[in-house]
Amino acid sequence: MRIRRQPAHTPGLVGHALDTDLIEKTFWTVSAWTSNAELNQFDQTDPNRSIKCTIRSAMLPMTFVFRTCRAGELPIGWDEVRRRISETET
Repeated sequence: MRIRRQPAHTPGLVGHALDTDLIEKTFWTVSAWTSNAELNQFDQTDPNRSIKCTIRSAMLPMTFVFRTCRAGELPIGWDEVRRRISETET
């Protein structure tokens, strides 16, 4: 829950969502940021940084997909998020 509350107080965040499949130990996150610098700052700030390190051994390898879009293209649906991830894994 701490990691879900953190983005609400993070500069540069436009929006975010989380979906999980606990049986498969899979987490999908999607977020929109005003800049890469603000995303990187979030990534290196606790609780995100420490929780990510703690749970990494229990998870499958992480896949990151970065895209640039206009505000009018948001939000991006889960089907599209998963399609984009699948494209990078093949």
